[in-house]
Amino acid sequence: MLYKQELSQVKRWWAAMEIDSKFPQFRSRVVEGYFWALGTSFQPCYALGRIMYTKVLCVVSVTDDLYDSYGTADELNTYTKAIQRLDIENIDGLPDHSKEISEAQDKFTNLLQKIYLEQPNNREIVRLVLGCVGRGGEGHSGQRIRDEILVLQRNNNCKGGMMEEWHQKLHNNSSPNDVVICEALLNYVRCGFRIDVYWKTLTERGLTKSVLASYDRPIVSEPKFSPDTKDGLIRDFTSYLKTLKFQALILAYQQEAIWCNKKYVPHFKEYIINGMATTALCMLGVSIILGMGHVDTTQACNWATNKPEVVVVTDKMARIINDIVGHEYLDMLILNLWVLLFI
Repeated sequence: MLYKQELSQVKRWWAAMEIDSKFPQFRSRVVEGYFWALGTSFQPCYALGRIMYTKVLCVVSVTDDLYDSYGTADELNTYTKAIQRLDIENIDGLPDHSKEISEAQDKFTNLLQKIYLEQPNNREIVRLVLGCVGRGGEGHSGQRIRDEILVLQRNNNCKGGMMEEWHQKLHNNSSPNDVVICEALLNYVRCGFRIDVYWKTLTERGLTKSVLASYDRPIVSEPKFSPDTKDGLIRDFTSYLKTLKFQALILAYQQEAIWCNKKYVPHFKEYIINGMATTALCMLGVSIILGMGHVDTTQACNWATNKPEVVVVTDKMARIINDIVGHEYLDMLILNLWVLLFI
């Protein structure tokens, strides 16, 4: 009876979003998502976690469908910029389905905002969950990637060189690779400005010198900072890394759309870095932890989002298995179509 009540609650919430009624072409995964959540944590005390998990999955699914199937390159570019600026006013020129999805995201994040305001102990967790869905609103959150790197440069007197090249790259196109670059810079500073640590972090995640140089706005210089700025750089890179992770999923979807539009086939390492973000497994895990009520919830969420090896391996497995199944399903559809047409 409890499970039935939970599912009914989520179905009412999803019906109020009006995605199914207005845009039936998008996948409706309420029941599927709830059974995923039920398989993850079936205990009655985790009811809130199951509900949060299902809601996040539903919103992520329609966002995935928008980028994969129903948005043009120009529409997706505008939509992504609106999410990056956290400004729903920027979507006025979009078709109805993009507007409705953005507004649905906004309704969902209003719930998270309420939790943020009323439950101070859960604020860090809410911020992590928001990273998987973006937010509309009126731009009051002030999360601006390009502005923050300029502030970082000014605060630590590190304008020019590699930092300016990275700023130009961010201005042209933000992607999940920027999370890796920021992590590499943070490790470089923490280890006493050891350049080998910087390159080790990058190459282990597939970002070689040739990849960095291949960007439309290439990064060819190595970082050089003043030793007396170490504490400030650690503080600001840590803060900036949170900003980049906040938007990692939506940027990963946009990167896939760009590849598709350009008919570009990425190298495996490039594909897997981006694909690990689009699985959204980490955010789904965070969403269910949110409802568990443990005293160490924030610590658990930070552990997951800091990508320990078990999370990285799980992301990779999920991405590859999902794409193998999708590829086999597409092959089956093509074969059936060929049979219908020619036999």
